[in-house]
Amino acid sequence: MFNIMVMKRMCFLLGFLGVLVSQVWSHAPSKVTMAPSGEAGKWKVTAEHSVADSTSHYIELITVMVDGKELKKLELKKQSLKAREVQEVVLPQIRKGSKVEVRAKCNKLGAKTYSFTAE
Repeated sequence: MFNIMVMKRMCFLLGFLGVLVSQVWSHAPSKVTMAPSGEAGKWKVTAEHSVADSTSHYIELITVMVDGKELKKLELKKQSLKAREVQEVVLPQIRKGSKVEVRAKCNKLGAKTYSFTAE
């Protein structure tokens, strides 16, 4: 009886530690930005997200909403750089006064959103 109780507690403790460790190594992007890239209608989306292995821990989804409508959805399988994900998107629909929201989601845990009004 005693051994079963000890085993149950050990299993619980190991499971709990596993969850804690995965939380430490998984994190949402620290910052997301979107800015014109120079050419009309082209925008550069940057998600700051430092990782050790960009093939197993990466930004998996970037969505861009303009005036409440989803206009761009990028599904990624790895991160382009270890420090960040950078994507260029073509969105000629963005005009002065457009309400823009860009969201970057980590494949492990969390997301970050950046909102602005186009100038």
